[in-house]
Amino acid sequence: MLDEDEGGWLPFAVAVLLLALAGWGLFSIPDAADDIHISQSTSADEVPPMVEWFTHVNCQSCHQLEEDTMALRQDITDQSNPLWFTWHHHDDSLDSSDSGYDELGIVAGQYRAEDLDAEWPGLYLDGEAVDADTLSLRDALLAREVSNASAGLGLAMQWVGTEDGLILNVSISLDLFETLSNTTLLQMYILEDSVDIEGHTPAQVAIVKLYRFTIAFNHNSGESSMHWETVPEMDLPRYDLPEDARESNRLRFVALLRDDMTNEVFAATSAQLPAPGIGPANHGDRVAVLAGLAIILFSLAGVIRAEWRRERHLPSLSGRMERRGDRVVPVAVLQARASPITLTKVVVEEPWRLSSRIKEISIRENAERTFDLFVKEARGHQPSDSDPVISHWSVQVEGMGGWVLDLSFDMILPP
Repeated sequence: MLDEDEGGWLPFAVAVLLLALAGWGLFSIPDAADDIHISQSTSADEVPPMVEWFTHVNCQSCHQLEEDTMALRQDITDQSNPLWFTWHHHDDSLDSSDSGYDELGIVAGQYRAEDLDAEWPGLYLDGEAVDADTLSLRDALLAREVSNASAGLGLAMQWVGTEDGLILNVSISLDLFETLSNTTLLQMYILEDSVDIEGHTPAQVAIVKLYRFTIAFNHNSGESSMHWETVPEMDLPRYDLPEDARESNRLRFVALLRDDMTNEVFAATSAQLPAPGIGPANHGDRVAVLAGLAIILFSLAGVIRAEWRRERHLPSLSGRMERRGDRVVPVAVLQARASPITLTKVVVEEPWRLSSRIKEISIRENAERTFDLFVKEARGHQPSDSDPVISHWSVQVEGMGGWVLDLSFDMILPP
């Protein structure tokens, strides 16, 4: 059995042990800046198909195609690995208060539709219109002529922690196999998958949320270039993207070389956005976490120790009914535990009262005393045998102050 000192301080010893383990774990985790998750991809030797779907959140005729396309998309992705783009209608003349407004539309979608003279809704493969049904799209993909890439693209992305928060760093390497027209653009997209739209089943995929482009690279054959882009986490809501970088698993970055005049694509690659580092930013963050954990653990240890002391030091009070001749007498047993106690007063609730007062008495630790409670009816009351005797025992516990223990008796002997 634990003695006073061992049992009283054991919760704090456990808390210190848990803190030590937590500290070891925290300082074993690399800093967020060092916990690097990089997402990479390179373009293929052949140019992949470009499937573009122009739609609108209020398009009632789009539902069936969108449902059918989900199964088709998985099927043909295994065969031809096309790049999918879902453009939502954007109209500069509308704002969020107008009935035809599409909150998922971006300006680039309007420009892209104008470039292709696209209809809304409309389905396009490599810039050419296709009947908006899955059979036509499948046939068009199978009949498509494969073209070799004119360049190689390398894509690398990682989240980097700064004083202003996380920033997505994107680097794109370009290696040209032949000279390209000066109208060739490096186009960059961020697409979002699994977007739930009211009235649309299932969730939409590959919705274009962000578009950027540049012509600042060497267009000559045999030349190499590098391009860098940054996307701060704090800017994600501006593009209707998830506010938290940890949800970036639904996002895909696409880079492609396309002639802005002829719509010809020379190379393309894509990759899912990486996960941000999950480690603390610095040692200060680790210390703050440990300090918070210490407060919680020592508070719990204090509560446990208080409960342990109560269980160990507070007296116990039990009772029974005994027959004394023709009377039934309540008998109470008061037992001291690890601390000596002093019984100062006993009170019985109406309709009963004590026939004689129980005197103040001291009981040493681990000892007990038995008391007969001779009761009679209180003035102005006529209790029956079914009325219980409810008593309150005031005791002083050494080192723990005053306490009141309650004990009730049924005035009927058990069979």
